[in-house]
Amino acid sequence: MTISILHISAGECGLSLPPQLRNDGEPWFVGKDVAVALGYESPRAAVSKKVDDEDRGVSKMETPSGKQEMIIINESGLYSLVLSSKLPQAKQFKHWITAEVLPTIRCHGAYVTTPTMKHITSRIRSLASLLVLHLSTCRGGLYGRPVGRQTESLHLFPTHNHV
Repeated sequence: MTISILHISAGECGLSLPPQLRNDGEPWFVGKDVAVALGYESPRAAVSKKVDDEDRGVSKMETPSGKQEMIIINESGLYSLVLSSKLPQAKQFKHWITAEVLPTIRCHGAYVTTPTMKHITSRIRSLASLLVLHLSTCRGGLYGRPVGRQTESLHLFPTHNHV
């Protein structure tokens, strides 16, 4: 098993977490380090009580005192600790997740940041313009109409009337 160390930060909420480990492309964290960063008085007990068994594992890691077995937690375990923490930054993160991210996913099926949404919208507009241009050059225009009238007839989501 290869583990490389990376550093993460949860920017918007000002919550800094210890280095993460990557195992098979999935993030894993040293449970005790996360619990300490989140202000738990008994870090080992917090990991044991608040993180489900399937979200915990053990990994041998180099420490200043040699190789030791460490309890590691996956991303789901990380969120379990964060969402249970009383730390102000963790509460802010929890509020963002429960008040903005999850309701947006429920309503729209996805959560996308504003810059990404602007990029997607821009790409859709560009593709629509290319489609209009392409249709205007095919067979003398869309439905045989002059180019100036084509955009009025172009419906990206047409409706059908059934008789």
